[in-house]
Amino acid sequence: MPFNRFAGQAAGVLTAIKGALKSADQAVGGWLPGGGVPSPITRALRGASDSAASGAMNALPDRVNLFGRYVTGLGNKGLALDRTTLNSLRAATEQQPVGKRKLSAEEGQRVASSLFDMDPGMEQHLRSGASKFKGTPLGEAILSRLQEMDQFRAGKLTHAAPQYEILQQHGPGIPVSGPVNPYANPSIGKDVTQTLGRYTAEVGEQGVRIRDRYDMQNEYEDPDLISGKIQPRKAINEIRKIWDPTLGMKSFGEESERGNGYSQQEFSQAGKSATASPMTQLGRAVLYALPVKPSPYEIDVVIPWERK
Repeated sequence: MPFNRFAGQAAGVLTAIKGALKSADQAVGGWLPGGGVPSPITRALRGASDSAASGAMNALPDRVNLFGRYVTGLGNKGLALDRTTLNSLRAATEQQPVGKRKLSAEEGQRVASSLFDMDPGMEQHLRSGASKFKGTPLGEAILSRLQEMDQFRAGKLTHAAPQYEILQQHGPGIPVSGPVNPYANPSIGKDVTQTLGRYTAEVGEQGVRIRDRYDMQNEYEDPDLISGKIQPRKAINEIRKIWDPTLGMKSFGEESERGNGYSQQEFSQAGKSATASPMTQLGRAVLYALPVKPSPYEIDVVIPWERK
């Protein structure tokens, strides 16, 4: 028998044996040696290891907890966020309630008139400007405004009169479903911007459901940050940015806009910022310095309504 044929048959037999052994091992729960299925003891040890690691992570501040799970690959196993963070995440979904009042036709006309009221001297100045800057973007903008004013005075711009008055109400905000961007609201603090950042909220009977994919891959981050390549120069530059934000996206070794001196004032301001925290810069430095490609993970938690 040719050797190649014999080798092929032998390989086929071995593959069949391995398949049968694995199937038998699965049937008995992983107790067969060499079956390739983790035994109950192995699974218990792995579970205990993950449980211990998760408990240790949960004892850390939430932003460190979430980042550590991202770098180590632990992911969302046993994730437990602090109650303060959960309350802040829910509060960030709230919007101030508003109401509206129907305006009479006379009231609507008065409001519209106030929008087109103009000092005669200012009006003459604008008409001169429209002629002077004719054909330019500025001249066209001035001319458009004057035409609207003329149409309103002639009664041809009836849609300009509002029908309702918007009333801003006082009291607690109301959670709203949809995407949440805390960076657009200066009143939202670091326990939101430096934990999940942007996320999605769903308001339900049981509470507010928060969903997010923890990842540092977005339109604002350097793609090299999560490449898994060791980049010491970028790591050092991130640390320098803690007290010298003017470095921006400059490469390591480039001169900053104000020199390379340490600034205690810049460092203190960064510590109070919702986005430019020293911890954030250190986190980026860690990713640049380690030969680790971090593992994104899903966050899905329901924050129950507070009992009154």
